[in-house]
Amino acid sequence: MKERAIQKLILARLSTEFGYDGQFWTRDNGGFVPIASVRTAIKEATRNPRAALAVLKNLLNHQKTIGRKGEADISGLYKGLWISIEVKRPGEKRKQHQVEFAERIIRAGGIAIVATGPDEAVAEIRAALAARPIAA
Repeated sequence: MKERAIQKLILARLSTEFGYDGQFWTRDNGGFVPIASVRTAIKEATRNPRAALAVLKNLLNHQKTIGRKGEADISGLYKGLWISIEVKRPGEKRKQHQVEFAERIIRAGGIAIVATGPDEAVAEIRAALAARPIAA
């Protein structure tokens, strides 16, 4: 199963499990190229077809990023508490920047977990909530 499909299953389960007290969402991280850069690249490649490859490489240098490096796949709030969920397929490991992002969430007082499916996500969140001084 693809990671995106696992995310959808987890989101559906979180909405039924935590109801109105919890709000969870995904935010696609990645990048985009501004349309002005694309138009310029097309004009340049049309004028000089031999330079088309160089134009495309230059276009990638104009890529803008969305989100923060390492940001979790699913974010949410439960009774005012920030929850960050990194979704992984079974057997996959987090990258270093994902570990660092999770550590920042925890230092700030939130919950950061890794989950490979809906049951694991709910169990990890419930365990983290139970371990807090004031259980929600």
